[in-house]
Amino acid sequence: MEVDNSVEIPLNKATILRGHQSEVFICAWNTITYLASGSGDSTARIWNMNNSTTSLNQLVLRHCIQKGGTERFPVTKMSLP
Repeated sequence: MEVDNSVEIPLNKATILRGHQSEVFICAWNTITYLASGSGDSTARIWNMNNSTTSLNQLVLRHCIQKGGTERFPVTKMSLP
């Protein structure tokens, strides 16, 4: 079977989500309203995709780091109800 990898998405159909400071490792949908993303910047973000403005509402969840600690943990797994 041959696969055509030359799929183009028109710019008017694409949304660029800005916020993570490192690569994104995981994404998960909860219906078509919310998208969750986990990143190497130690945050998970919940994006409200129904927001009609150019800056989508997002909830930022951070890993807890103990006082004085510098170790950061990437978000690589998640589960949405």
